[in-house]
Amino acid sequence: MLLLVALLVVYLYNFSVLPSLENPEATMLLRNGVAFLNIGLAGFVLASLGVRFLFPAISSEGRAFWILKSSPVALRKIVWVKFFFYLAPMLLLGLFLVIATNRMLELGLFISAISTITVALLTIGITSLSLGMGVIYADLNLTDPNRAFTGFGGLATMIYSGLAVAAVILLEAFPVYRIVTAPYFDRVLGLRDYLLIAGGFSGAVAVSVFLIVRPISVGLRRIADLEI
Repeated sequence: MLLLVALLVVYLYNFSVLPSLENPEATMLLRNGVAFLNIGLAGFVLASLGVRFLFPAISSEGRAFWILKSSPVALRKIVWVKFFFYLAPMLLLGLFLVIATNRMLELGLFISAISTITVALLTIGITSLSLGMGVIYADLNLTDPNRAFTGFGGLATMIYSGLAVAAVILLEAFPVYRIVTAPYFDRVLGLRDYLLIAGGFSGAVAVSVFLIVRPISVGLRRIADLEI
């Protein structure tokens, strides 16, 4: 927790001391660019926390997992309880990071809304991925379940999270660039621009939805197959 607090302090401090440029337009473009890249930075921070704290959630049950299997509570319900239990602090942290940095950068409504919605979707997806992969690669016989994330499953989860964040950033890059820079260059968006913008945002939403739905659904199917 001390390391996490230190990380947040350094994270926010770096945004508070960004240098300003003489040209106001250049300054605003820089701030919008930094805010957009901040989506990726926040995503990687959340992915690290997901691997560290969410991935071992099932393995931490250890040899007492047989009690859960023999209880009248369905294992699928236990997975959902863990999902929503971890989702609340993850969402709180993710939204705090993006909203705080957006206020420091004094951004407009568009880029603030895009970054907030994107980080919210990525946070839900990273929570789903970390917990789902934690079920798939669960090891209930570990003497120290908290070190479950150091194995192949934890590495794969981090890689998948990074790829998902990068994919969303790349898909949203062109739409955000065209919309944000249009007023500065007196550019009028045409039909082709609108189609590309719609395609980019649709692709980003599709990646986010897949990240949210697929891992947790696989985890719900695999949880009943776990044995000590």
